[in-house]
Amino acid sequence: MQAITTPQVDDTSAAGRISCAICTSLLADHPDALETVIWAKAVKEVYLLGRAWVAEGVERGRAYRELRLLIRALGEQFAQVKGHPCQTLAKRLLRQEARVVRLCAGAGGVCRQ
Repeated sequence: MQAITTPQVDDTSAAGRISCAICTSLLADHPDALETVIWAKAVKEVYLLGRAWVAEGVERGRAYRELRLLIRALGEQFAQVKGHPCQTLAKRLLRQEARVVRLCAGAGGVCRQ
């Protein structure tokens, strides 16, 4: 299996702005909480990874499976931790897992099921 890398992606799409806005808001509200900062940045990196894979033409099934596993892992980390700053977004990731993967791919992207 090849190593997964995250190339730089210049994303100015509406979906990209929304994804970045959610993570940016979490970071702004909790700048001193290291765990929250790392988690929010990881969520953003998964989004950027999905966008990069679309740009590179990564095989659709593989990209979908990989992104879904990453999103599930991030969501499960804080979804059940009451009162944690990341809980709301973690629950949203789990509830809308497949939709988030499609968001990463954008309209017409290779990650569509």
